[in-house]
Amino acid sequence: MKQIDITGERFDFVDYSEGNIFFDTFSEKEKFVIKVWGATIMPELGIDRQDIYVAALSNLIFEEVAYISIKYGIYANEEGTKFIKNMHGNSTHMQLELGKKENLNNYTEYVLGGILGRYAGYGEITIYCKGKVKITYDDTALVSATEFCLNTDKYRFR
Repeated sequence: MKQIDITGERFDFVDYSEGNIFFDTFSEKEKFVIKVWGATIMPELGIDRQDIYVAALSNLIFEEVAYISIKYGIYANEEGTKFIKNMHGNSTHMQLELGKKENLNNYTEYVLGGILGRYAGYGEITIYCKGKVKITYDDTALVSATEFCLNTDKYRFR
């Protein structure tokens, strides 16, 4: 397993939009780990000269987390351009909040977003932490993003 520090602006050089995201429990001020199948690591992080897809589970490790917000909406049409609405005609989005939202001035905000399931909706996780953010990955499971796009069934989470 390899590990890269992606704290701060370096976080933006990993893309999770093609990934499947899993996580367990959360305790304030502790490490929070998200498992991602299908993270894409960009060349700015020095792995390769092109975008690299991780065809395995990676760990995103956030240190000293104070607050997490998870928001999602379910699509109302196949194109994914409209969300389902409630009986009052408003888009229905769900939100789960974990931790304390107060006094987040000294915390850095990290946002992961992507498609839910088989294009059923859109979800977004916002994490506020003070510490380092790292990604660990299996360096034997790396393929070019081009190879992934040409053979998605071969590399995508099953």
